[in-house]
Amino acid sequence: MDAMPVAATFRLDRAAAERVDRLSRRLGERGISQYRDRLGYPPHVTLVRCEDLKRDPALRALRRFAAQLAPHPIRLEALSCFPGDRSVLWLAPAFDAELRILQQRLYTDLALFLCEPMHCEPGSWVPHVTLAAGLSTGEASAAMTLLSPEFQPIAGVLDRIELVRFPPVEVEWTAIAAASS
Repeated sequence: MDAMPVAATFRLDRAAAERVDRLSRRLGERGISQYRDRLGYPPHVTLVRCEDLKRDPALRALRRFAAQLAPHPIRLEALSCFPGDRSVLWLAPAFDAELRILQQRLYTDLALFLCEPMHCEPGSWVPHVTLAAGLSTGEASAAMTLLSPEFQPIAGVLDRIELVRFPPVEVEWTAIAAASS
């Protein structure tokens, strides 16, 4: 079997995810992007992404990490866009040093098991919740114009960690964040 990309994600709680999905549906209603529908996976922050991993030892490390993980508050404060030929529209969380430390710790715990890590090295990782991907410059501009007037910050909780393979997204492992702070 060919290697498929893998990601460790930190999922938003149901209420916050519903608010993110409403924004995504607005993009779909206007014919700008069907990203969320095509993805088929709830809103999340990707902590680590790689082309593949050594599954069994990585899962052991992920289980140890998750056992110490408490639900983590997050506040999505702004719309933003990664520029490029195929832009990504995303929600930017407030600066959160603790979330960055958690991501760095997970990256360090998994580093020996990752194959070709992408966009997740500590120091270059940008925490975000994707609303749409693969947008042309015009689509990105239209999306920002559509959503900016109605956007309100979204407070939520990152409450579960998952290991997923894609495409299409398949959840391989999940754990509820329940450790005490």
